[in-house]
Amino acid sequence: MPSNNKNQIKITQKVLIPIALSFIIFFLLSFKLIISHSNKEKKENALNIIHTFDNIYKRIIDTRLKILLSFIDFIGSNKKNQRLWSEKSRIELYKNNINTLKKMNKTINLTHFYFIKKNKECFLRIHKKDRFGDIIDRITLTKAINSKSYSSGIEIGPLGNMTFRVVSPWIYDGKHQGFIELGFEIDKIVTSISEMTNSDLFVVLDKKKDFIHTSSTSISKNLKNKIKEIQKNTEKEIIIEDKTFYINKIPFIDASNKKIGSFIILKDITSEIAEINNWVLYKISITLLIGLFLIITLWFYFKKLESIFNKNQEELIESENRFKDIAQNMADWIWEVDKNGVYTYVSENAQNVLGYSKNEIIGKTPFDFMHKNEIDKIGKLFEQFIKTKKPFKDMINWNIHKDGKPVCLLTSGTPIFDKNNQINGYRGIDTDITVQKKLEIELIYSKDKAEEANIAKSEFLANMSHEIRTPMNGVMGMTELLLDTKLDPEQKDYALTVKRSAENLLSIINDILDFSKIEAGRLDIEYIEFNLTNLINDIERVFSPKAIEKKLDFTIIIGKNIPEKLIGDPGRIKQILLNLLGNAFKFTKTGKISLDIIIEKQTSDNELLLKFSVIDTGIGIKKENISKLFAPFTQADASTTRKFGGTGLGLAISKQLTDLMGGTLNAKSVIYEGSTFYFTLTFIIPKTKKVIMVHKNIQNIKNNTILIIANDDTNMIILEKMLSSWGFNFKSTESAESAFALLKEAKEQNNPFHIAIIDMNVPGMTGEDLGIKIKNDIKTKETTLIMITSTAKRGDGARLLKIGFEAYLPKPVRQSELYDCLIMITNTNKQIKTDKNNKLITKYTIAELRETTKNILLVEDNVINQKFALKLLTKMEFKIDIAANGKEGVDAVNNSDYDLVLMDVQMPIMNGYEATKGIRNLKDKKKSSIPIIAMTANAMDGDREKCLEAGMDDYISKPIKPLVLKEVILRNIKR
Repeated sequence: MPSNNKNQIKITQKVLIPIALSFIIFFLLSFKLIISHSNKEKKENALNIIHTFDNIYKRIIDTRLKILLSFIDFIGSNKKNQRLWSEKSRIELYKNNINTLKKMNKTINLTHFYFIKKNKECFLRIHKKDRFGDIIDRITLTKAINSKSYSSGIEIGPLGNMTFRVVSPWIYDGKHQGFIELGFEIDKIVTSISEMTNSDLFVVLDKKKDFIHTSSTSISKNLKNKIKEIQKNTEKEIIIEDKTFYINKIPFIDASNKKIGSFIILKDITSEIAEINNWVLYKISITLLIGLFLIITLWFYFKKLESIFNKNQEELIESENRFKDIAQNMADWIWEVDKNGVYTYVSENAQNVLGYSKNEIIGKTPFDFMHKNEIDKIGKLFEQFIKTKKPFKDMINWNIHKDGKPVCLLTSGTPIFDKNNQINGYRGIDTDITVQKKLEIELIYSKDKAEEANIAKSEFLANMSHEIRTPMNGVMGMTELLLDTKLDPEQKDYALTVKRSAENLLSIINDILDFSKIEAGRLDIEYIEFNLTNLINDIERVFSPKAIEKKLDFTIIIGKNIPEKLIGDPGRIKQILLNLLGNAFKFTKTGKISLDIIIEKQTSDNELLLKFSVIDTGIGIKKENISKLFAPFTQADASTTRKFGGTGLGLAISKQLTDLMGGTLNAKSVIYEGSTFYFTLTFIIPKTKKVIMVHKNIQNIKNNTILIIANDDTNMIILEKMLSSWGFNFKSTESAESAFALLKEAKEQNNPFHIAIIDMNVPGMTGEDLGIKIKNDIKTKETTLIMITSTAKRGDGARLLKIGFEAYLPKPVRQSELYDCLIMITNTNKQIKTDKNNKLITKYTIAELRETTKNILLVEDNVINQKFALKLLTKMEFKIDIAANGKEGVDAVNNSDYDLVLMDVQMPIMNGYEATKGIRNLKDKKKSSIPIIAMTANAMDGDREKCLEAGMDDYISKPIKPLVLKEVILRNIKR
């Protein structure tokens, strides 16, 4: 033990001596670095002074230059100055400008103000009115004459004063009249710069060798006598009166850009030097303390190093023994191979995995226990590992047990390197995963079978969808046509019953198919750019007739600043809204239904969270039943199924669709008062450009003030929300008398109402009577009148036109129709306003602007569908030709002119996909680019995409709804 302790002390001393020497060297280098750092800091402070002075000086001069140029423009543009100059009235010119000089002297120290003739003769000095007629021969004036523009700079006067001058040609009536010169002495600027930089500032001329300006501090006064000593000094620092000053010399440039002297800046750095010295002393002390602490710490550390080393050796031996025990008892087996792949070590439990003993394995390679096919695969991998010298993990390989059965091993290994970083071999571990692998194979087999079953199910659903929709198209279409023929009441009732039953059956089919697709995971959400306005207009067209039929107030309000173009899944959004509004109309007998769309949150520059709310005044839902709403095949009250019908799938599908799109669908309700169903969805705003959802002609009518006269709060709120969403200026009143008073008062205040929207049933008098009163009063007769009514009768239009109304709209008023009406009555559509028959604007005249007769080719093999489509499209005033298959369709387009093609998909001879490609390949570019709309019974997930990929422009599924078909046709013809 004594010998060990002595040896330990010698080791400690040998280690500490070089460490101590290293610390001394480190200390000396640190000391040098600290001194160097302090000198650098002083130099940087000095440079900061120069930079600060230079910036302040230039900033002040530039600011004054701009001010003087502005005053010169002001003086030169003064009409009186121009007249007095022309009249050569010196005294009056002086009187007209002396106050300007005084004001500018107070604000910017203006001291010089000249009017100079073109020949350099001084016409008038405002600052010295009695001195004139002399020739002014200065640099700034000469430069202004030569450049024919303004000139500025500093000049030294005869008395040694420095003046900053600005001379500018005086031009008016297109002629050069002379020059205007303004200037100020810069001695006060020198003083202010000195104060701002906390330094002493001198201006010294080279010729005089003496200062001509100085700052007014007490130190500056004491240093005046030493200016020559300072001027000759070549050092950066000088000591004067026990104080250390840093000297900077900056060239002083006059107006001719010549150096005529210097700015000398003296910065008192006495206190800074003291602070830096204290800082250096502090850093040196800290460095010494740290060094001593490190030496003491290292001393104790090395004294314990040997004992720690011995202890580690014991722990290492114990660890090796522990490893051996673990290796022998674990289920996995450990191995080592040399660079040739020959086993050099294996643990005992290798026999439990492969059946071979340890001695039987050592000396062989892993490939000796593999099938030939596995040897080829694993051999290439092992060669790659050797080449890259990288570890490998979880390599699956199949081996042959001693008794012949297959064994699957999961192998991981890491390379063994020699001292020259050359690979000696690998060591690793093998895990027997035979049982897991067999289970995995069985699972894959089961999964494949399940996918095959799922595909079969999807194909079955697709076939069922097509087979059901094709006859349904005939049933519903022909029923529509039947209802347009002359029927007695009993026949019409039967036909309507067929129509309603077919619609209900189609709704059930759609719900079941959608729910099946969701359950099978086959329903995908698409993210495409779409027009929210068009989508909402589609919704409005579906439910407005129902609102009229049930006498319900139906409104759609789109919030302010919602972009028109969004990226999302318009089809699924429309499906949800149709479901929620369908329920609202089903469960609401009286009152109102509204769809409100607002911005819930702007999540980022290109993302928007919108909230859609469907609000009704229907029967309501009990609080305890709300939780059942979104479960499939369930309604809040089982009795409603019998009373109102339905599959109970609609809300469940809507909920799952909302979830798939990353949103939420919720409901709140009060029994017998109504319900609100609302959902939120995040939309991406296209990167092209944001278009706010307002009419393109909105700026033409925004300046029109509108007065609303409505008969109840509901109608008033509806109109107010519409006008507010468009940004209009409007007021509302419920009384006819108050409305007339408001119109007259606004006219008297020269802020008239341009438009009045009047409800037919307004309190106090009828809407017609109010219109007559407005048109018969000289103060209000120019107001444009719009009548809205829920009781439209034959003859109303002619009577209202005669009174002076310009528009007549039935309730519920559509948002789009009201807006188009406002556009038309404010002369944005002059062909309507200037019509020689002076027609009243109605919903029909608005619709006339959007529709023209077009030629359409129908490619359809089903005779019943041909007959239905022919009748339907003819009724819509389209000209129709029919082709019985795809080949006839291609030939028809090639030989005739059409505006649009309605293309069935499944047809004999040539299907719709092939026919579309044939049309797109026609040589005539106009014919090859004709809009093609898929009109098919294939309504499964992916069918729309197949049609679009084939070159079609749009898609509509059977059975065909007339309003939807017309909308799709008009949308594509107009493109």
